[in-house]
Amino acid sequence: MKKVMGVLGVCGMAVVAGLVFAGDQSCPTPTAPTDARFVAITKLAGDWEADMDGDGKMDGTSNFRVTSGGHAVLETMFPGTDHEMLTIYCMDHGKLRVTHYCTLGNAPSMVASTSDAKRMVFDYDSGANVTAGSGNYMGGLTLEIKDADHYDAAWTHYEAGKKVDPVKFSWTRKK
Repeated sequence: MKKVMGVLGVCGMAVVAGLVFAGDQSCPTPTAPTDARFVAITKLAGDWEADMDGDGKMDGTSNFRVTSGGHAVLETMFPGTDHEMLTIYCMDHGKLRVTHYCTLGNAPSMVASTSDAKRMVFDYDSGANVTAGSGNYMGGLTLEIKDADHYDAAWTHYEAGKKVDPVKFSWTRKK
C-alpha cells in the first residue's frame, strides 16, 4: 500500500508540474520592456565579429541572445576562449542596467545615463568583487548603434581606481 501511495504521489506531482510548465493561465506573463534603448539592444540578437584595433581584421566574436521572456539580453563575448565574458542588459525600475561578468573576476554593474537609443552611455553604479576608487574593473560602457549590422562599443577600464584609455570594438553582424 505504501508503495502504491508513493507512486500515486509522484504521479500527482508530475501532473501538477506539467500543468505549471504548460502555462497555467492564472499566472499572467509580464510583457517585455518597451524602453527604446532596451528594444534597440534586443535587435542586436545574433552573431557578431569585432575589429578591435581598426586594421580591418576580425579579432573576436560575440553573440547576443534575448532571454528570460524578453526581459534580459545576454551577450557572450569571445565564446569558447580563455577570455569569454558575459554581459547582461536589463531594465531595473525604469533604468537600463548592464552587468559585465569579467575575466578580471568581478561583475561591475552600470546604469545608462542617456536616453538615446542610438548612443547609450553607461556609468558605474555598483558591482560584485569591485573596489571602486582603487581596483581594476570596467567602469563604463558606451554603445553606439550605427545600423542593423554595425555598432561600436567602448569599455572604460579602471586600473588602481584611475581611468585608462577605453577598450574599443567595432562590431559587424555575421552574415
